[in-house]
Amino acid sequence: MKQQPKYIQIIEEIKRRIKAGDYPIGSRLPSERMLAEQFKVNRSTIIRSYEELTAIGVLERRVGSGTYVSENYNLLFEGQTNWYQTLTNHPISTQSSYQDRITKYRKKAMDLYTGELSSQLIPNFNFPSFDWAEIADRKQDSSGLVDLKEAVCKHLKRQNIAVNPDEVLITSGARQALFLILQVLLSPGDAVATESPSFLYRLSLFQSAGIKTIQIPLDIQRKKIDIHALEKAFQNNKIKFLILNPNFHNPTGITLTSENRQELIQICANYQIPIIEDDVFQLFNFTGQKILPLKSLDSLNVIYLGSLSKVLGSNINIGWCIAPPFMVKKLAEARELMDFSLNIFPQIIATQAFNSAEFKEKINQTNQILKQRHTELLHIIKKYPNWQPTSIDGGLYQWLTYSHDLSMNEFEYFIEERLLIAPSFIFSQQYNAIRINFSKLNDISEFEKRFGAINQRLE
Repeated sequence: MKQQPKYIQIIEEIKRRIKAGDYPIGSRLPSERMLAEQFKVNRSTIIRSYEELTAIGVLERRVGSGTYVSENYNLLFEGQTNWYQTLTNHPISTQSSYQDRITKYRKKAMDLYTGELSSQLIPNFNFPSFDWAEIADRKQDSSGLVDLKEAVCKHLKRQNIAVNPDEVLITSGARQALFLILQVLLSPGDAVATESPSFLYRLSLFQSAGIKTIQIPLDIQRKKIDIHALEKAFQNNKIKFLILNPNFHNPTGITLTSENRQELIQICANYQIPIIEDDVFQLFNFTGQKILPLKSLDSLNVIYLGSLSKVLGSNINIGWCIAPPFMVKKLAEARELMDFSLNIFPQIIATQAFNSAEFKEKINQTNQILKQRHTELLHIIKKYPNWQPTSIDGGLYQWLTYSHDLSMNEFEYFIEERLLIAPSFIFSQQYNAIRINFSKLNDISEFEKRFGAINQRLE
């Protein structure tokens, strides 16, 4: 029989101790560090166990005081159906309670948590007017608006990706493309590999379909994926795809080195495992130097995902998937069978944006502001040596690694000081880092004030 994960074993042991009276109702539990020593596990494992028990009402966290057995919890009711777990088919997550707290305070706080470009920086394109007859006359097939597919091809040519319109599937953002690939090309029991940390860690997309995700360590300082760990994963698991975000990575912001890209291409070719390249931040390039996507290095083995949603805002949810024509056809057919509509209006807007004479200039203006905000952020971070920033060349995110693991109480400091960030545990099992969306740093002095207050509490 397969052994349960450590954190679940610890959950069951804590519940057993409560039932036995070792931890009476209302009593304070041992600290995370003390329990980690008792069970001989990492502190992060105890933190996860405590958070799972808090989410189902067994424990309660009291800021500045510790963790207690909830006075409202009664073990006699344990035989009842846990509807939450029935609906989610995966353990209640630390992420959920923290994200609920963020949602509660979002309107009253400085929001550097959400992943979108600041609304103040969305380029202001001038769009021509259309009458209904002109819209109705637009040519569109199951894979998308013909004009937009042609515009995408021209755009990708500037990135050294040669592609024909029949290789383009227009989607409602890159996430829809991932969902369609999952439905058409993967089966329950299959596995995909991805970086760790990764934005995919917090998505239930794969878990709900019975797809296993294998996390491959990312060497953030050297800007490399661990090739040896990747090869071992290929050898030991039924991996169907490697999903990567190699440019301006979410959440760390890094861009993989040219050497590492060649290694990735080679090892995937050796094991005949296709790569899904998520390149939605490709336009946010501070350097002005061309960064070649993996697709430009291996046109046959890479499925390429792009998007304009990050540039035009989440209300214009438009992306594309570049794949062989037969695969584009299958994905389009699957979308029709699922009755997923593809709205023509965002496609028209995206086409006009791509074809605008101002497109390049508008993007450059946005990048200049992003670069300035990033520089201002780094100037403040340098005052706090316990935080180590990653070196980035573009994108929207700055990853800051702290000198040691942070407890959930310490992560709460950010919410209490009304400075919302994305904690590392929603991207991996790490508890020592945060992601900041610096595009939303509209008031740098206010950020400095709140970040300083948090660091005083952390000392």
